[in-house]
Amino acid sequence: MTDSNAGTAMVELVAKLAVGAAPGSIAHDCLVAGAAALGITFAPVDRAGSDAELATFYVAVVTADAAERAVGVLRQCDGVEAVFIKPRGEPPL
Repeated sequence: MTDSNAGTAMVELVAKLAVGAAPGSIAHDCLVAGAAALGITFAPVDRAGSDAELATFYVAVVTADAAERAVGVLRQCDGVEAVFIKPRGEPPL
């Protein structure tokens, strides 16, 4: 039996930029532009910017279908080290 709502289930899409890829950097701009073209808006995991490593992680809540499409596209951006769908039930970063 197939779940007819599988593509509409919401998932967390996580992007990891290279260390030092601050807003305005090529990596950040590529991520933002690529995501916007797909109708996705990322938010920083560390909104305060107090942790250099966490500052490189961004998250968006999207449909499973949108996440699958985005992974392949956004991995092509220079300075984007990883893009993945966070497994269900995993704690926040």
